[in-house]
Amino acid sequence: MSVFPDIRRYFVEGAKDEVFRLLRELREERAGVTDVHDAVGRIRTLRDRLHEIDPYYRYEIATGTTAAEGRPADVIFSVGFGDVRVDVYPKYSGATKDRPVTVNVKLVVGTDDELVQNALNYGLEATIPSHMINSVTVDAPSGLGGSFTEGEINLLPISTKLEEPISIALRVIDGDRLLASCPVHLVERTRGLRGAVVTGADSTGWLQTRLRVDVAARELKAQLWLDPKPAIPAALVPLIRWLEACRPPNCLAICWPGGSETPSEIQSPLLIDQSLGRLVEALAFLQEHSGIYWEMPLSLTAEEEREIVEAAALLKGETVDLTWKSLKLSLDWCGPKLEDLVDGRPRPFLLEYGALLELEGVTIPMGRIRTYIESARLADPEGVRHALESGSVARVQLVPGDSNKAQKCSVS
Repeated sequence: MSVFPDIRRYFVEGAKDEVFRLLRELREERAGVTDVHDAVGRIRTLRDRLHEIDPYYRYEIATGTTAAEGRPADVIFSVGFGDVRVDVYPKYSGATKDRPVTVNVKLVVGTDDELVQNALNYGLEATIPSHMINSVTVDAPSGLGGSFTEGEINLLPISTKLEEPISIALRVIDGDRLLASCPVHLVERTRGLRGAVVTGADSTGWLQTRLRVDVAARELKAQLWLDPKPAIPAALVPLIRWLEACRPPNCLAICWPGGSETPSEIQSPLLIDQSLGRLVEALAFLQEHSGIYWEMPLSLTAEEEREIVEAAALLKGETVDLTWKSLKLSLDWCGPKLEDLVDGRPRPFLLEYGALLELEGVTIPMGRIRTYIESARLADPEGVRHALESGSVARVQLVPGDSNKAQKCSVS
């Protein structure tokens, strides 16, 4: 007792009642205060006195309109009195066992309240509204507890980082044939009354995975979703190919270390928009072709996506079909004489030119591109006729004739 006088004061001298009185003073301060220094000194004195007479816990005080919103992450218990907040910390390791803080909650939860049921059963996050709360009784040090019947309860997930990640394989199967497999590393876990939820992702971080393990029913449910983030396109190609296979009527099997789950039918595809797959494949090819690598852009216009996919196809030697609306040409092109076009009749055209692709600050040479236009005519034949007579023709504008279709290919 000579080493720890707070124990003597608390148990022998009846300082427990003084703790209650000091906390009431925090809430209803009536001491005369003449300036800011007096106010700060008074608050500090109250806090220090609480430290001295409680053998289990120490107290920190915060004031202000935002005090209730700024609770520290490591506090074991926190109580707000309007714009005053009292945070409680253990004085020593084991204080919470010697004098525990307990909360007794009685809830009225129906079988249809899936969100709350999942939070209780698997340790997930949820907000319990006031109509589900029958009573809440808090037993806390220094009179900070009490009984409550109003308000709401926020259940926060108690997540635990796994000491060693659990590596699983998500296998897409068509009957007995393995179509694709994607490795996933589970790194975090929450626990509840019925089981646990483990979460993780693949190596790119795009494929997020949540597995809910119901120990009581011996069931496993998987939830998969995409979370795009910066990554080199070439690293995304295997995932994109897995996503393209992960669609009905194929099945998904979760392969655990040392065992495997029974395949389950895939209900809906993860990759709804097939353009994402084409874009990733095209970007990976263009980067390999140019030898310049950059991260996958997370936002592109439809026109930019079209140009990327088209450029990759041309460099692969493919023919690209397209439609067009208007085309302006200089007079260094080869084709019919202008005098033959002023009659306004449509004709086919074959254009050849050097092309460049500008992307993310990188210029990729496309080489010679040949475009075949099925049918085109002068937009203003009379204007061209007059320009020819004056000798001032520099550019002409073509518009579709009988067809607006065209084809592009690279010239080897």
